[in-house]
Amino acid sequence: MQIAPDRMEFGLPVAPLSRTNGPVEGPAAPIGRRFDAVLIGSDVSRGDASVRAAGGCSVAAFGWGEEIRIAGRPVLVIEAQGADEQTIADALPDVARFAVERGCRVVAAFDREAIDVVAASLLGAGVELLCDPDLPERIEALLRASNGRDDPEPLLREEGGENGAAFGVEPPSEPVAEPRDLRRAIRSRRLRDEFFMPGLFADPAWDMLLDLYAAELEDQPVSVSSLCIAAAVAPTTALRWIARMQEDGLLQRKPDANDRRRAFMVLTEVARLGMRQYLLAVKRAGLSVA
Repeated sequence: MQIAPDRMEFGLPVAPLSRTNGPVEGPAAPIGRRFDAVLIGSDVSRGDASVRAAGGCSVAAFGWGEEIRIAGRPVLVIEAQGADEQTIADALPDVARFAVERGCRVVAAFDREAIDVVAASLLGAGVELLCDPDLPERIEALLRASNGRDDPEPLLREEGGENGAAFGVEPPSEPVAEPRDLRRAIRSRRLRDEFFMPGLFADPAWDMLLDLYAAELEDQPVSVSSLCIAAAVAPTTALRWIARMQEDGLLQRKPDANDRRRAFMVLTEVARLGMRQYLLAVKRAGLSVA
């Protein structure tokens, strides 16, 4: 099966690319080639165009459910836009296992409706999740994946502020906040966006922590897609923050017992403790949650 050579994606001509179930052998890499990529999906034209625009080379393509047999540690480029959720849910666990076993980085493009299905298998370190991406977003993600660029310094502090206990030490058990107080704070933060330019007050990590802590007090589960909405930024940006916060020990995934295609996000014990310490310090100082 080949991609039509005269097809255009992102304004770029798509070169012929053979699908294979075995290792790909070919001539030496041309000067300036940065990385090898393996494409996964039923229509990988956009993925191939993105790889070439980023300076890489697509060495093989596999359809949904096909066994990935390839040498080395290429970047796995998953093209899930337009794919139905069940197909994605069936195929991604095997792709995720392959990536972990080989140490491959992953770049996955998908529709907004598939956030929960994709995140259930792929959310984590070494994975770039792109929701409805344009070409620049794809190139940026591919360059991060191919360079193996590390995230910034960890998000956790070892000690709390002067009004709180040392980070990691349980504060008094007195109530620190009511869910309605946190929801008011969240609504107040969103209200600013109606009077100032979009993005000026973007603070996705804090917005997600507030939402998750409020949901916990309300005993309500929070899906990945719902948390992306709470972040009040573009879904791709929210997913990047969720992955980083998970890697740094603030968030963790909890499988949905009723639907294996979905996972809920919850605070870790250390994040829950940090929120309690902050809210207690705010209460003692006579301040409002911001």
